[in-house]
Formats: sequence, structure tokens, C-alpha cells
Amino acid sequence: MTAPVSADLIDPMNDVRKATDELVADAVKQNDDHNAYLEKIKKISSMKGDQLAIALLFSIMANYPSQANPDATMTGFYEDKINLTGDGMTVMGKMTSFVNGMENQFSNTSGTKQDLKDFAHEADAFLAATDPDHGFLAKSKAIPPATLKAARDEVQKMRNSIYVAGVDPDSAKGRILSTDTSDSSCHSFAELYTKAQSTDDPSGRDTMKTFTQSFDSVSSIFDGQNSSLKLSLDQDTNDAKNLMSSMTTIGQSFFKPSDTAVNNSRP
Repeated sequence: MTAPVSADLIDPMNDVRKATDELVADAVKQNDDHNAYLEKIKKISSMKGDQLAIALLFSIMANYPSQANPDATMTGFYEDKINLTGDGMTVMGKMTSFVNGMENQFSNTSGTKQDLKDFAHEADAFLAATDPDHGFLAKSKAIPPATLKAARDEVQKMRNSIYVAGVDPDSAKGRILSTDTSDSSCHSFAELYTKAQSTDDPSGRDTMKTFTQSFDSVSSIFDGQNSSLKLSLDQDTNDAKNLMSSMTTIGQSFFKPSDTAVNNSRP
């Protein structure tokens, strides 16, 4: 069950959406740079001799920017990739902050019915954004599909434990948490904490366990993705530095006259 996001509330995923939009824009730029690079290679295919050698050095390997696509170079490729990885880390940071905010709501032992409703709304926004067919996060490829699905599944478990009157099409039957005060469910996390302390009804403890385990799982999933992105960023940065160093050495050896030639040119 994926409940709809209520239209009368501000989308709490706005920060995540903005970060995702920036990543998508940089992905478009990377593709444009790559296509411009391929066009550059086509143009030098008819060159010969020294002209070809120089064109190969600057157009294929080193930085020979054009005004239209200054990053359509080998080093520019690394810059684009580093930017995209950084964008991915920003998205993950926004996602982590978002889920941490949900966990803080759950941990509030003085929470109200409205807090419960707000929590459900944030869960709905998360589920809408990560929907594999229509969600902006899923379509952006900002987060690997398997990672996104794993986090989504955990949030879905928590959302399935809550009934929001007037939003959810199903009844509150079988759910421990509900915003409908006419039923016998818990109407806030505060009430859930109280129920969980009961020794004769394990339903409260089971629900508490569901939320606690799901938040732990999401945290572990996001930590793993952040670590992966950090490793990728470090590797790309080192590779870019090595490429620049290599191109500097090649350029110097290509254009620097040999010691013999210099000596022979002296009177």
C-alpha cells in the first residue's frame, strides 16, 4: 500500500528534489560534453603528420577546450564525473537528513496525533519519490535501484503500520497506529510507547520493534551508499590528478627541444 501525498501540505521532499534536479542537470552536461568530444575526434580524422600529432595530443588526451564545450576533454570527463559523484553525495545527505527527521518524530515520547499524521505524510512523500515507475528519485538514477528499493521497503513497513483517516482508502483494522480517535488504536507515538510497556499485550512492542529495526536498516543502507560514493570520489580525484600529471609530462617532452638540438643550434 502506498498512500497518496496529501495536496494540502507542502512536499517535505523539496530539498531532496532540488539536489536531485542538480544531479540530473549535471548528467545532461556530462552527456553533452561526451558528444562534443566525439565530434572533436571526427574532425581530426582527416589530419596528417605533425598537425595530426598535435591534434591528438590536445584534443584526445589533454585540455584543448572549445568555447561551446570547454569540458569536452579527457580531464573534463573526470571533472564531470567528480561533479556527479558529489551531487550523489548531496542527494544522499538530504535523504539521510529527511529520514533522521522522521526518526526524531518517532522517538518523541510526547508526540501528538498531528505528529503521527505528519510522519505518515512524510512517509508518503518518500514513497512517492522512490516509486520505481513514477518517482523522481527513481527516474533520476541518483541512487542505485537496489539501494533505493531496500530503503523504500523499510519505509513502507512503517507506513503500513499507520492508518490516516481521510487519506488511506483502507480501514484501521489490524493497525496499531491510527489518527482516527474513534477506534481503539494508538493515536500517537506517545500512546504507542505507553502501550509497548504493557506486559499483557505484545502488539505495542512488536510495532515499536518494526519501526526501530526499519530505521536501523535505512541508516545502514544509506551509510553503505555514502561510503561507496566517497570511495568513488577519492578514486576519480586521484585519477584526475594522475592524468593531469601525465599530460604535463607528455606536453613538455613533445614541445621541449632536445639538449642535442639546443647545443647544435648554438654558434
